[in-house]
Amino acid sequence: MSANKPVYSIRFEGAGIQAQAMVQTMLQVDAVHVTADWVIADTPRIGVEIYDSVFDGAAGQNVYCARALTAEGECIAESKLPNPFRLMQFVEFINNAETSFERYQALLPETTAVPQVPADSMSAGSAGMRDVVQGDWLALAQQLRAINQVPQTSGYLSVSIDSFPVATIDLGNNTYRRHANIRKLLAHTNVINSIRSHEDSGPQAATDVILPSDNFLWIAGLMAGNGRPVPWCPPDQAYLLKRWPNFSVLNHNMKMIEMAATMTRRPIRPKELSLISQTGEAQVWNFINAVSLLGLVEARVPEEPLTAQAPQAKSANGHDGVSTLLNKLRKRFAQVA
Repeated sequence: MSANKPVYSIRFEGAGIQAQAMVQTMLQVDAVHVTADWVIADTPRIGVEIYDSVFDGAAGQNVYCARALTAEGECIAESKLPNPFRLMQFVEFINNAETSFERYQALLPETTAVPQVPADSMSAGSAGMRDVVQGDWLALAQQLRAINQVPQTSGYLSVSIDSFPVATIDLGNNTYRRHANIRKLLAHTNVINSIRSHEDSGPQAATDVILPSDNFLWIAGLMAGNGRPVPWCPPDQAYLLKRWPNFSVLNHNMKMIEMAATMTRRPIRPKELSLISQTGEAQVWNFINAVSLLGLVEARVPEEPLTAQAPQAKSANGHDGVSTLLNKLRKRFAQVA
């Protein structure tokens, strides 16, 4: 084990014990220990507990259920692992767990909030931008939003996390250079060491990735509210999506596409969107915050009271109660005939 890596444990409960032999074999592979060391341990410590094996109807296969637990036993994330699973599926599984632990640990230190940068304090260039030392994703999002309100902004904006530069934004060309992989960037929900403005692009490494700046705005928007509305998105408003997000350059999932489709039809309140899309309100607000930072959404006063209801629950065979009743009646009539 490396002294510079965190050590996480894997525990087994109930049907999850069936996975222990396979996990023991895979823990001998170096690819499992790239950013952290993993051990099998029954003692309470930060790690993953694999505790059940069930059939996942959506995936069409058996899966192991798992929880990411703190040393105090607090569950901070839930996930699934295919049963049976292959090496790369196991590596992805522990990588997701590591990201959950990094996010959790990033929330532990207290951080200093940074006030929003007023748009009128900046010139058309970058000279008016204020350097920020020790902030969070919300402070970064507020800074980016203020910059976007100034036409023909030029210059560069560097973002550092844990004293490591993760991104340099080219304000004039609407691109940014990502110096760290996406997992490192998203692992830190609050601690941002500095947001610094400068006139030159700075050194460029061969491993840097150049992406549209919308990609970075999207990430900042998703992280800024931490499941709550950001200051410029009033919670009592309805939201209309004016333009379709360019999902080809954005990290997204199918729920985000469903929410986008719903928001293009009419202004909709977050609680109603949560009910219709069967998505948690925290995820809904993260999405609204992100499209708002991209300038794609319009807030309006709600015209009607909230009337949306959660979709009717379906039975185990995938049919709702009405359909099941109709099928039974058809069979009964067929027998009589």
